[in-house]
Amino acid sequence: MRVKTLLCVFSMCILLSCGTVTQESLLRQSELYASRIAFGWEKLGSFQLRGSARLQGSNLVARGPFVLWGHAEEGLLRGDFFGPDGRPVISIKGDSTGILIYMPGDEYASFTPG
Repeated sequence: MRVKTLLCVFSMCILLSCGTVTQESLLRQSELYASRIAFGWEKLGSFQLRGSARLQGSNLVARGPFVLWGHAEEGLLRGDFFGPDGRPVISIKGDSTGILIYMPGDEYASFTPG
């Protein structure tokens, strides 16, 4: 259940970072992602989402593709955000033990226990 909560929060972060301008387009995008996640999680035991996102932080701005994987049986969530050069900017892994965030360019990792 904790992974499902993490998945919902992570998905909302993706949606909010995708540069959606109107409330209608945000709703359409969230319905699309939610239906893909729900179908994959409940029927297949796993899912994969691909898209484009914009990441912005105090010292980080990147725009590029992202991939998000989830596996229900293992309770695993894994995501990668890639920069325009195709290299990962941020990698995220979450399971029942916690959430690991890794930023290869900064050689920085952070683990939050679950």
